[in-house]
Amino acid sequence: MGLDMYMSSAPKVKSIKELRKIEKELTIAYYEGGFDEAVDKFKDSTKFIYDIPMEFCKYVTRETYKECLKEGSSKVSLEIRMGYWRKFNALHSWLVKNVQKDVDDCGDYIVEERHLKILDMELKRINKENVKEIMPTAEGFFFGGTEYDEYFWREVEDLKAFVTYALTQISRERMLIYHSSW
Repeated sequence: MGLDMYMSSAPKVKSIKELRKIEKELTIAYYEGGFDEAVDKFKDSTKFIYDIPMEFCKYVTRETYKECLKEGSSKVSLEIRMGYWRKFNALHSWLVKNVQKDVDDCGDYIVEERHLKILDMELKRINKENVKEIMPTAEGFFFGGTEYDEYFWREVEDLKAFVTYALTQISRERMLIYHSSW
């Protein structure tokens, strides 16, 4: 167990709720027929002009898909994983404060371009003297270490590269979603 953090890219829609509704509709169409038409409807309704990357959950079977939908799981996911961090609690703390409005509930949150630009700016000026101000570590039972050690600074360097890449992925057609669990 521990703090696991995920950043995904998905077609841009109004909300996470709308994204889950579309995934549910596509899952139903996948099992009950009309999948290609449902994909075309989605493309038309969102003006999504590129191919839609989708992942199919291999654990959902024809017999269990209706139960999975009740539990909130879908066969079709429109999210594509871009980033993963384990026990990088300083980043999690930053995202909770700046993206999740101080609500730490393991939910899904849209990371807007402005969030990434702020993070990018802060990462460009971070150093050993101001690190506690810019990216303080956070304690938690499953959150890992709170030292500003070699491991922390390697994570910061990797995060800089990720943010640079992520800024290229946000567009009129794509959005980023952050999710954590512990």
